[in-house]
Amino acid sequence: MTQSIDEMVPIPVRLHPQDLAALAGHLKSGKCHYDITFRTIVLTAGGVGYSIRPLCAADPSREYLMVQAFTNDVVLCETQSRAQDAANAVAGLPNPEGYLLWHTNVMPTRIDSSDLIWIAAAAFPAQVTVMLVNKVQG
Repeated sequence: MTQSIDEMVPIPVRLHPQDLAALAGHLKSGKCHYDITFRTIVLTAGGVGYSIRPLCAADPSREYLMVQAFTNDVVLCETQSRAQDAANAVAGLPNPEGYLLWHTNVMPTRIDSSDLIWIAAAAFPAQVTVMLVNKVQG
């Protein structure tokens, strides 16, 4: 025989003061650390899929990333279709579809995002390095 939800009687629960103190201490500590991942991606003219690639996957725990282009300029895009835009395949990238990341920039670019990011290049090889910083609880 089953009971309906209206017929169920709640069970009273009492927490001991020591349990409350332990729970409060755990919540206050908020212990976390940063997990850092390093990647280097090389884009080449080797055919379909070589001139564009994902720079990083979508990750809600990511705090930010640092990215830098080395051998040639690259374009950062939020979708694969924007990365594949014909404007990103023109030599010199005069009118890129996305964020132009110059290889002559000596400082890494910080991006505060947890989104998927694609990279595209028009000159090869295009070497891109990225440092992903994730905040991990616990």
